[in-house]
Amino acid sequence: MKSIQFHLNRIKNIQDTDWFHSFKDKESLSKVVSNLDFLELMINEIDNFHKRIRNESDDFKKPLQETVNKYFDTLSKYVEHIRINNPQYENREAFRKLVNDSILMYHTQPGIKKSFSQVYKKIIRPIQEQVVDTNIFRLDPVGYEIAELGKNISVQYNYIKRLQIDFRLAYRKYSNHVADSKSNLTLGRNKINWG
Repeated sequence: MKSIQFHLNRIKNIQDTDWFHSFKDKESLSKVVSNLDFLELMINEIDNFHKRIRNESDDFKKPLQETVNKYFDTLSKYVEHIRINNPQYENREAFRKLVNDSILMYHTQPGIKKSFSQVYKKIIRPIQEQVVDTNIFRLDPVGYEIAELGKNISVQYNYIKRLQIDFRLAYRKYSNHVADSKSNLTLGRNKINWG
């Protein structure tokens, strides 16, 4: 980014030198310099936007990870609760197996912990569907805890997805502005009689 900034400053300062006066088509050169000014502002704005997004992302990651950790602790608690108390309700064994398999997947599948969307789609969402569809959240106090934590994670996940869409749209807007300015620069450069 610094090398781009250096070259932009060098070209932008053409106006302050005698070199600018040596061009016959000063209007085209001025348009080129205007586009360079715009690009310089855009680079700074994009850089600031990126820093802000990184900070916001970090602010969301920590609490979300804490909630996911609580969720997996509660899943482990459920498996132990079933083993000790042996409650007698329908779908208990199928749900226990789903929970146990999900815990194993989380701890053994390479890279899954780093991809929250994979954890959500492959583990949390299927467990949430089962805990609700089978009424385990009503029949078992630990099932209720699982449902509540899963609901909180779902809310956070959906909020983050909406933010990601907003961020992508903003980046696309910046990208379009830069592409337009680059096209204008090329057109302006081609109009200048450099000889």
